[in-house]
Amino acid sequence: MVPFKKLLEEEGKRIGLELPPEVLERSDRYYRLLAEWNQKVSLTSIVKEEEVVRYHFLEGFFLAQFLPGRGKMVDVGSGAGFPALPAKLLLSKMELILVEPVMRKVLFLREVVRALSLSSVEVFRGRMEELSHFYRDLQADVVTSRALGRYDAFFSFCRQALSPSGRAILFVSERGRRDLSSSTSGFSLVQEVQLPTRRRGFLLFFSPG
Repeated sequence: MVPFKKLLEEEGKRIGLELPPEVLERSDRYYRLLAEWNQKVSLTSIVKEEEVVRYHFLEGFFLAQFLPGRGKMVDVGSGAGFPALPAKLLLSKMELILVEPVMRKVLFLREVVRALSLSSVEVFRGRMEELSHFYRDLQADVVTSRALGRYDAFFSFCRQALSPSGRAILFVSERGRRDLSSSTSGFSLVQEVQLPTRRRGFLLFFSPG
């Protein structure tokens, strides 16, 4: 069996990503924590090593290529931290707020942040609508979400949370892309990128206005 780090390195190269040794090492620690916790509490239904590499880690690393090197990013519905935390591993100067309402996932996220010594990462327990009450002048540079489904609520949140020059980024399927048409009032689609990890997966980039 190929060790996790080696598999991650090889699969990264396959989609054009050269991952630094430190990122591979921290990703390996992250994966071990995920496997350990997932045996006790349900964090993710994706458990096969190859799928964790492809759909969790590589999608986060792929996302990082489209993010600013610094600034503030909010990830909505963070779950077990994917894809936002892998992106953070490549972008150490990016400030990150993980928004997650489920307590067991919040505890896991905080443990990952602690174990990997990640700076400028906050784990917010609650829904995105509640975050606005704590950060009335958030002005995020990026707001991301994957498999959220609540597109009306997401864009309503982005209207409050994004800076005028910010970007909302969604991971969507072919069906999700079609479902978006009635939810994006006040936003313009500025870029669409197919994910190298899924045949029918896309990154959609929206700007206010």
